[in-house]
Amino acid sequence: MPVSDRSSPGGDPAFGASELEDDWPLPSSLPLARPDLTPVELDDNVAIYDDQGQVLVLFNSTAHAVLERCDGQTAFEDIVSDLADLYAERPELIIQDASRTLRKLSSMGLVADAVA
Repeated sequence: MPVSDRSSPGGDPAFGASELEDDWPLPSSLPLARPDLTPVELDDNVAIYDDQGQVLVLFNSTAHAVLERCDGQTAFEDIVSDLADLYAERPELIIQDASRTLRKLSSMGLVADAVA
């Protein structure tokens, strides 16, 4: 689930991996995407414009599917289940990629745990 950025975003200090535990996300974690991110569809990918960092971040469709589910109310285990249904895969095959994607999004200041 590649996520690439062209430079370091400014980001909201409330969002970022420094505040998360090493084992995040847990099955019960509630990932929350920053509300000010603006999606722009580009062919098979989606770009997210980060207004704070003034950075355009390119997502493949799978990484975008993870980000779309980061509403602060949907538990990580439910996100994995949704993605497993969406891609007709077993959850145990999805969990590592989804976890890596969330940690990357968090390190970029785009996602945080709603209860952290």
